[in-house]
Amino acid sequence: MRNYLKEGYETYKRIEYYRTEKRRNESRNNIRDILGNVF
Repeated sequence: MRNYLKEGYETYKRIEYYRTEKRRNESRNNIRDILGNVF
């Protein structure tokens, strides 16, 4: 039972990490687009 919880938690953390990384990359691309429009 404990092993199952540990695996589920690690999977959850991995999903959260990818989700935040994707959001960070999207915001970085948005900033690049804004700067590209300005300059």
